[in-house]
Amino acid sequence: MNVKTIAVTVLFTVLNGYNALIYPFDYAPMLCEDPTQVTFDFIVVGGGSAGATVAARLSEIPEWNVLLLEAGGDPPELTENPILWNQNLKTKCDWAFLSEKHPLLFKGMEQERCLISRGCMLGGSSSINAMVYLRGTVQDFRLWKSKYGCHGWDYEDVLPYFKKSEDFVDICRYNSEIHSRGGPLTVTPLETFDPAYKVIADSQKILNLIKVNDLNRIEPAAVGYGNFDSTTRKGRRCSTLKAFLIPASDRPNLYVAKNTIVTRILIENDVAVGVNFKCSSEEIKSQWRFW
Repeated sequence: MNVKTIAVTVLFTVLNGYNALIYPFDYAPMLCEDPTQVTFDFIVVGGGSAGATVAARLSEIPEWNVLLLEAGGDPPELTENPILWNQNLKTKCDWAFLSEKHPLLFKGMEQERCLISRGCMLGGSSSINAMVYLRGTVQDFRLWKSKYGCHGWDYEDVLPYFKKSEDFVDICRYNSEIHSRGGPLTVTPLETFDPAYKVIADSQKILNLIKVNDLNRIEPAAVGYGNFDSTTRKGRRCSTLKAFLIPASDRPNLYVAKNTIVTRILIENDVAVGVNFKCSSEEIKSQWRFW
């Protein structure tokens, strides 16, 4: 057995037991047939990390009809396996954007531009990313409020919503001040067999950096190193599709259209009233939102 054969065998062994995550309903055929058959109170453009969550949350109000339009389809099977996350980059489920040229950046890359992968499928980038669960620094949130006047965006303001969405499974590090259990998004501690990890951690010790127990801690604001938590559930990816959208799929007021590209937001009197969209190879059509 040569090296290539061994690699293929390992790949199929790792994938064994992983099935593609499929949203059970697709409203696109009905939408393209007659865009006016349902009046929608909300149209959510893009079923990604934010869009899938917003659509699911809005549909909790049974009187509201919610339409979610996603340019891609269901995530492929490979996206469920956390170890192989980078195999999804530059595929049909990746928008594969490129950065603009900058005089000080990316000099060693082709055309001096960096790949910016974004998920083109339900769950969006949460279905294609490296699953690092990192909320951002407390100082940034506080700066947005104090310096830029973004009231309601202080860290203390947004923390309850971080906690509400979270199911933190690490009992040993559980801290009710910053974490919560029972939310839809599963957060799991990093587990790795990569031998490079220990080498890197040892080098941090030599540099006298602080070992941080939780990278999402509130204080103190110190530079350090430590394990990150991941958006995984029982060894598989936990995207917003899995965490928020699929659990809401049986709601009769939630309509999800796959492979539907939005081409324009329609504005009337400075108010968004609908969108132009295109279903697969269909012509561009209009779907209005009535107030």
